[in-house]
Amino acid sequence: MLKSGVCSVTFRQLSPEEVIRLAVQAGLHAIEWGGDIHVPAGDTETARRVGELTRAAGLEVSGYGSYMRCLDPAEVAPVAAAAKVLKAPAIRIWTGRNARKEVTPDAAESMVNIIRQLCDTVPEITVTSEFHRNTFTEDADSALELVKLVDRRNFRSSFQIYAHHDIPSAVEKLEPVLGNVHVYSYAHAPLADTFDIWQDLMEKFRRQNRTLLLEFTKDNLPENFLADAETLKKLLQL
Repeated sequence: MLKSGVCSVTFRQLSPEEVIRLAVQAGLHAIEWGGDIHVPAGDTETARRVGELTRAAGLEVSGYGSYMRCLDPAEVAPVAAAAKVLKAPAIRIWTGRNARKEVTPDAAESMVNIIRQLCDTVPEITVTSEFHRNTFTEDADSALELVKLVDRRNFRSSFQIYAHHDIPSAVEKLEPVLGNVHVYSYAHAPLADTFDIWQDLMEKFRRQNRTLLLEFTKDNLPENFLADAETLKKLLQL
């Protein structure tokens, strides 16, 4: 089953309460809470409060969008603590600050060990790598490589689209290890502008349970977010 949601980083300028109200108004299922503003790593009091507010509003916590770069083992404990108290089923991590081809073997080994440490610290939580340019996991091949290197049952890849990718091919490759998906349009335009692209991917996404999360919206305006939410719900009904 596919569910709908939003990444709280879409509205960094809003309070958690305001994000929750918007998600409810939009008729979404879930929120991925970001670690940069709304639920800082290690701040278990905030994590507990935000998790409780989310569930009280009838929403799910789909994950914890940490900004852990996997460059320092000291990142593990505070990220794990926040995610546990938030009761997040998934933690999204970033894989360094360099493209795969720029990462030395020693740096790759260090990153792998840090990710393993996180996976082993929270075996009940799925850890997913950010699928993003200028990181180790910048394309489907490097994301699959990292899944193999980490070799933990609770490590997967997230996904978002970029204009330079062969998008259907990337999704087909990643689907067996794919976690949640970030949904948006190029250049933060209305999601409807890329409706056809997302429509073609829906059947692949449905092969496993996951949440499709709106991330970013035109001009960061709530009214544009609500329009994108309607587009996302149409996609889920296909």
